[in-house]
Amino acid sequence: MRTTVNIQDSLLEKAKKYSLKTGLTMGAVVESALALFFKENENKNVKSDFKLITVKGELVNPDINLDRTSEILSGDDIEYYRK
Repeated sequence: MRTTVNIQDSLLEKAKKYSLKTGLTMGAVVESALALFFKENENKNVKSDFKLITVKGELVNPDINLDRTSEILSGDDIEYYRK
């Protein structure tokens, strides 16, 4: 795939020198660098301490469609002004 990216001048120069030295194309150099980057970082951004907390009973209003933000806000207003 052909694409355009902005690369820091010093990194581009290093990549060009490496390309000439090894006989690899610039595309191959960039592809190899990206593959290595993703391999090294594939598990670094995954947070394993995430815990989904759910509730049931009185805290959940079955009459409110949670897919519609306006219904949630309307339900909050009704509860607030009922007091």
